[in-house]
Amino acid sequence: MADLSAIAAVENPNKVWSRANVALATASPAAQKAFKELKLWLATQKGNPNLRFTALSGASLVTANDGQGVGLGAATIYGVYAQKRVDATASYLKVFDNGTDDNLSGLTAAVVLSLPFKVTSVAAGEKTEGVYLNPRGLAMANGIRAASVTTSDGLTISTAEADAMDGFMISA
Repeated sequence: MADLSAIAAVENPNKVWSRANVALATASPAAQKAFKELKLWLATQKGNPNLRFTALSGASLVTANDGQGVGLGAATIYGVYAQKRVDATASYLKVFDNGTDDNLSGLTAAVVLSLPFKVTSVAAGEKTEGVYLNPRGLAMANGIRAASVTTSDGLTISTAEADAMDGFMISA
């Protein structure tokens, strides 16, 4: 794994929300509305803070042993959206409060968020998507790392990119 740099700098919230809207183009109306409400909350209740948009890709989330490193240092996660690529295998998007460890085994205490993508719960023709919103923010002290894993209680990283998910994270 390449060394991670510090969490990327925040940028104008209008740029972030523009990128989020593009990423949500194929999302369900419910997911689109949820992020619209998050945007409104942050603008009216949090003073419209500068934010960070981080794309999550299936290719990066299944990188052997370490998933996708977002960066080192303190951050606050406000929202995560992910859409599963193929409904062949159940998987879980896990977000870790850890930016330095390049091997996820043994990091169960660092898991702060787990979005399930269970294939049995998807009706024909529906998207398998997951949304996490926290208007007050989920504080991360050590950095952010995300991975697509195959078990709800374990850290076995998915081996097939097709079984992972694509999406984004909004943080500060």
